[in-house]
Amino acid sequence: MNHPDASMNAERRTRHDLRAIFPAACQAIRPFFEPDGQWSGQSHALWALRTLKEEFPSMDAQDAYVVVLTVKRMIATGAKMPPPEAS
Repeated sequence: MNHPDASMNAERRTRHDLRAIFPAACQAIRPFFEPDGQWSGQSHALWALRTLKEEFPSMDAQDAYVVVLTVKRMIATGAKMPPPEAS
């Protein structure tokens, strides 16, 4: 039988590859969703998807879509963006 506290400490995150590039992906598409980067109140989600495809060619379409939705929501709610990775 598993100890109840053991499940609370277990790593539930799975997509370590996507998590590794998420900060860089956020920085690449952030300008498309900031209020001053919109046309007639509309975001540039299609341009953000295209940018992700160019910057991260190994990222599949579903992952790119999830990243775009996540960044769009983070900016809309004022959530803190991950800091860019040090190079």
